[in-house]
Amino acid sequence: MEIAPSEVILDEARSHLEKALEIEPDFTQARLALARLHYAAGRQEQAITLLREAIDSRPQFSDARLLLAEILVKTDEEEAIGLLQAIADIDLSDPVSRRRLARIMIERGDTKKAADLLTRVVDLDPLDGEAHLQLAILLEHPDEYDRARLLLEIAADLLPDDSRPPYQMALLLLRGEYTDEEGNLIVNPDTEGAQKHLHTAIGLDPDNGPAHLQLGQMREKEEDFRSARRHYKHAIEDQGSKGYGYLYLGKLAEKEGRTKEILPFLDKAVKQPSSRGDALLERALHFLGEENLPKAEKDFKAADKTFASIEFELSKASDKASEKANFARARRLQEEAFVARRSRGPVLLNLAKISLSKGKDKQAVPFLESSIQANPGLCEAHFILATLLENTKRDDEVLAHLETVLEANWSHLEAHFRLGERALAGNDLQKAEMHFLIVTDLDPAHKKAKQRLGKLAKK
Repeated sequence: MEIAPSEVILDEARSHLEKALEIEPDFTQARLALARLHYAAGRQEQAITLLREAIDSRPQFSDARLLLAEILVKTDEEEAIGLLQAIADIDLSDPVSRRRLARIMIERGDTKKAADLLTRVVDLDPLDGEAHLQLAILLEHPDEYDRARLLLEIAADLLPDDSRPPYQMALLLLRGEYTDEEGNLIVNPDTEGAQKHLHTAIGLDPDNGPAHLQLGQMREKEEDFRSARRHYKHAIEDQGSKGYGYLYLGKLAEKEGRTKEILPFLDKAVKQPSSRGDALLERALHFLGEENLPKAEKDFKAADKTFASIEFELSKASDKASEKANFARARRLQEEAFVARRSRGPVLLNLAKISLSKGKDKQAVPFLESSIQANPGLCEAHFILATLLENTKRDDEVLAHLETVLEANWSHLEAHFRLGERALAGNDLQKAEMHFLIVTDLDPAHKKAKQRLGKLAKK
């Protein structure tokens, strides 16, 4: 087999370097060059040995430590971190070691340390666009809003052909969380500004799926369904956004009455981990609308399990962020965990309704209780549970559930009627009359309320 000329040259270079070391054993630059050749050829052990010898003979030799850290980062991360930290300690003006350390810290989830390191990198190398971008992404606290925005503007100037800075700027503007001079949290999303940056991102990268998703959602809210569909179809071409691309296409098909397209899109969305929970819920609701209770129940149960898993993982990640003193990140992750928990509310409520449709009232009660625990604001769950608990050993809980319904929705006619009935049974005639009058105000034709008011008038 004929050896490629490049390999011949490499072998000759390696031979010269080995001779140089024979002549001068302390020639550290030769060790480094030879180590690089071994590393490039996949001979890591030989490279590691040469680099350790170079460091031993010349402890201040940062280049050898840097290459050794690069080799060890996948097998011995702790030693790699120690090597990089040693370089940073030796050379206070070295951005390379700090940049690599920051990357490791990001992968470990220690974003606070990563932000501190990248802050120093930006100071040392003001033209490092990637460092500006990554630092801006890490600054999640509302206090850092203006700083993050400035960093993204600089990153966009330094990386003019990169779609990430304008996309991240759009996310920052959509989040719109910042603090005023007195430290009060202000939430003021800039949708118009975000749209401009999303269009810029797509102009730089037509395949930027997440940007297409955001724009699709905006167009759909404006009822520009044609444009929304176009953006969603672009989104499914990107692996990172295809799950929600399929989900939104399915929901849009249902909104537009394209019935044949709904399930194929939802089926594909269910298969994607990123959108599985939301897609299962949407598909279950679709089956429910078709009165296909077995399939709806199966999807609701799978959705509940998925949302519970998402909540657990996000809460765990939030705890880790808190342990590392990154409280802004911890708060955001906890908010996402609450969203997953609240998503379980309607899932469990519908499972309760399916149980009721089968005549399994006792089975519905724990579903309703879990639904309320997941999402305390679900009026319907409180009301149905109140009706099931009436005249049982737990009748004393009914009043609290009915009052919770009215706190959230004062116009809930049947909650007023049932409270009127309970007041009447307890001989609280004034309270009973009040609730029945509210019912007739809401529905002048309500026969039972009118009858009750007639009886009260006679008393």
